[in-house]
Amino acid sequence: MKMKIQKITIALLLAMAVFFTSCEKWIDTDMNIDPDSPSDVPLAMLLPSVQANMAYDLCGNDAVMPVNIWMQQLNGYARQAQIYARYIYSPADVNNLWDGIYSVSGMDLKVLIDKAVESDAPHSAAVGQILMAYLMAITTDLFGDIPYSEAFLGTGNLTPAADAQQSVYASIDELLTTAITNLGEEDLVGIKGDMMHGGSASAWRKTAYALKARNAINLSERNGAAAYTAALAALGNAYTSNADNLDFTFGVGATELSPITQFVDQRNDIVMGQFFMDYLNSTGDPRIPEYADLADDGTYTGGYPADGTSAGRSFPGDFISNKNAPVTANFMTYAECKFIEAEAKLSSTGAADAYRAGIIASVSAVLGDTTGTTAWFDSNFGGVTDATITLEDIIMQKYVANFGQIQPYNDYRRTNFPAGLLPPTGAVVPLPRRYPYSQDEITYNHNIEDLWQVSVFLTTNVWWDAN
Repeated sequence: MKMKIQKITIALLLAMAVFFTSCEKWIDTDMNIDPDSPSDVPLAMLLPSVQANMAYDLCGNDAVMPVNIWMQQLNGYARQAQIYARYIYSPADVNNLWDGIYSVSGMDLKVLIDKAVESDAPHSAAVGQILMAYLMAITTDLFGDIPYSEAFLGTGNLTPAADAQQSVYASIDELLTTAITNLGEEDLVGIKGDMMHGGSASAWRKTAYALKARNAINLSERNGAAAYTAALAALGNAYTSNADNLDFTFGVGATELSPITQFVDQRNDIVMGQFFMDYLNSTGDPRIPEYADLADDGTYTGGYPADGTSAGRSFPGDFISNKNAPVTANFMTYAECKFIEAEAKLSSTGAADAYRAGIIASVSAVLGDTTGTTAWFDSNFGGVTDATITLEDIIMQKYVANFGQIQPYNDYRRTNFPAGLLPPTGAVVPLPRRYPYSQDEITYNHNIEDLWQVSVFLTTNVWWDAN
């Protein structure tokens, strides 16, 4: 009996071996590949994906909304947004933003750049480098010292150390310089899937220089006159009209709406800020109807910081929140370039002309043109000269033009304008000078935990914020 069982077992094993060997030859090995999780993605699919992710993360609820509340362009009157308006902002509040930057957009950009280099596509590599520079600039402006040189290595380093902000800025400038060089190379592949500049290498070159100008002006407290010289040098190759703007347009489908549109629709925790409305109303600014909806009494009225009510307040307008029409998120604009130029020329000549050009560019971009605004413009800005213009004039109009971006927060920290921001109801801490690090990163990365627990707090200035 034992012999019989052994023979049956051996026969069964031989049959199974033949069966599985045959299966390997017969079964299509592609059957076990998930088409929704490809292991390799072409450049034409990588680029639009990363652009959409960056627009959602950097122009929405986690990056823009808190600082626009702090700058009192918006007001959080209920729930989470009201807590932001009281300057209460915790590491858990930035988990989504940090993860989006490092786990999604940053990693995708690293793959895009590497793939473009391997594919002999220098223009696509340049776009990836410009977007990486933009991503890291926003990140360091908000958080200060951040992982960069040890980041984006995947499992090669899960606890990257933070680079000093001064070093990050140098790396950003190097990325932009390399991108400009790459855009000058011959490229037979082209820029595929570009949802921002339509694949135009010349447009991306202008953007690289525009970002160099922005980064230079951000370092004005550290570099003084050299910052203005660097900004003007970059502007000579940057934007020349609104047609050059770097932006991303969201759709109107349920899954395509801008993040702030979704927030207003689903949570309805924010209204316009009273400080911002007062400033716009003081000149009868023609951008008001786009920036804000009418309040119930037919006026444009904002809320005082953290005041706890939406009654009689204007909600955000179509410019940043519209379910029925596409909303455009601005990354970098010609108007901002002109305000940078005005500030850089403040001690010489040409500041007033650049200032006025910035206002016209912003009004035109928001309204579609400047029809009917000539009298308003002449009344409020026609008489401004190089002898009378002030830094506050420039920053306040830049503050208006950059509604819906984080740049007003950067300008405030380095210039102290807008002046006279109102103290929030119930605030027990000062206005934050930076974002906290992500709670997830604090928990799992000892390098970031050491920074946050020992030397960095919400009230600690970032390196370039030297005032």
